[in-house]
Amino acid sequence: MKFVDPAGTYNNYTSEIIKPKRYVNIPGGSNRAVIQVKITSGDVKLYADASGDDANFILAHTFTASSVDEVVVTPRMRIVATGEAEVWLGV
Repeated sequence: MKFVDPAGTYNNYTSEIIKPKRYVNIPGGSNRAVIQVKITSGDVKLYADASGDDANFILAHTFTASSVDEVVVTPRMRIVATGEAEVWLGV
């Protein structure tokens, strides 16, 4: 999945709620995904919600430089990109 401002203006973009299909609620288990962030300016915030309740997102990570990282996949996730930032999430 690629996340950028759909208008192409790169002022601010908040993704829809992501419900990764790879997530399996197994006690003690963990699912992981790869996130690639390309930042010319601005930042990217990754929010996660392990409970599945509405409006229970917490900030899991803030990216201020381009990188490729491994992240834990939760039942619901959200990505917020500001400035000129592109995000790819492999789930």
